[in-house]
Amino acid sequence: MTTDRQRGVVLYSMAAVLLAGGAAWWLVTAPDDTKPTSQAQQWRQAAERLLPDVGTQEDGATLTLNPGAEQAISTEVSFGQYSVAMVCVGGAGSTVRVSLDNPETPDFSGIGGDSGLGMSCEQERSPETFPVQLSDALRMTVSAGQDSEVVFRYSLVRIG
Repeated sequence: MTTDRQRGVVLYSMAAVLLAGGAAWWLVTAPDDTKPTSQAQQWRQAAERLLPDVGTQEDGATLTLNPGAEQAISTEVSFGQYSVAMVCVGGAGSTVRVSLDNPETPDFSGIGGDSGLGMSCEQERSPETFPVQLSDALRMTVSAGQDSEVVFRYSLVRIG
């Protein structure tokens, strides 16, 4: 015949074994938070690595655009010379077109009227960088191509 003390030891021992087994199961099956779970998250990490934030930037953001989507960006700045850097990452055939909506910005087309700067996003590339004179705001429109979702990242740094 077992005593109350022996039953208590067995009960507590079994609880400890169940607790240890549950903790081991949780550690083995817990999701790995360091590994991106989706392709878009991997592209976002690549874009942030290719164009990291710097302490001197006036503005910057990372956008995820669905195929065919268009996103307007506007940020107020003071008068001066700025450098705009842009990068995009996406699937096969992915592209973006960036149009600057400021009258004092460069004409990418070279023929008058900004038709936009086309960028391929399907392979990791160095950021596109160009100077721009701004009086009150940076206004641009980013349009994703029809082939794939893309991650677009830009940075605006004052240079003058």
